[in-house]
Amino acid sequence: PTAGVGVYYMTDKFYAGLSVPSLLQTRLIDQQHTSVSSKVSNLHFFATMGYVLTLSEDVKLKPSVLVKSVSGAPIQLDFNSNIWLQDKISFGLSYRTGDAVVGMVEWQMNDQLRFGYDYDHTISNLNPYNQGTHEIMLRYEFGSARTSYVSPRYF
Repeated sequence: PTAGVGVYYMTDKFYAGLSVPSLLQTRLIDQQHTSVSSKVSNLHFFATMGYVLTLSEDVKLKPSVLVKSVSGAPIQLDFNSNIWLQDKISFGLSYRTGDAVVGMVEWQMNDQLRFGYDYDHTISNLNPYNQGTHEIMLRYEFGSARTSYVSPRYF
């Protein structure tokens, strides 16, 4: 079994959240012939925060950060920044400490549908074995946009 806990706060221009996605420690046992090895999964902690700065009527800057922590590993930070043009298209960059740089683009097709693409390029020692990751995102907001919120959805 698994269980997690988290809290998330959001306004039109700001968000913050904390989470522990798996509270239960799971013991994994691998039995190979005569040897037995076991591994206990450690708790992972996440904290995130972001804000939308209005640079002009048509240009918004959305910086954000994600902090990841697990016992036995260094704390990892993701620094992100997106520029939104006319609340319709976004271009962004991200840096994951000691691991990767990411280029992103998003298109708010209508009030409920958003499409995104990003390319994750590894800069760690794993670079010779990983030629990057392509990700595609499709987001649909259920319900009528006119009745559920009055401002653009940045988060």
